[in-house]
Amino acid sequence: MRENQSDVFDLFSEIYSNAAQEEISLQQYLLACREDKSMYASAPERMVEAIGEPNLVDTSKDERLGRIF
Repeated sequence: MRENQSDVFDLFSEIYSNAAQEEISLQQYLLACREDKSMYASAPERMVEAIGEPNLVDTSKDERLGRIF
């Protein structure tokens, strides 16, 4: 039992160290912002970007989706 507990802590510490934030200089940040506008986007703007463009679905032509409406 003791061996499994240490495995859990080792796994957690490995995941935590991999997810640690990186520090960059102000100049590096500003140069990256010049190339990638999403670096300084607000949370709602990042969510809209992640969702992407909407897809229009005609439910009248699909037998399975037609049951929705």
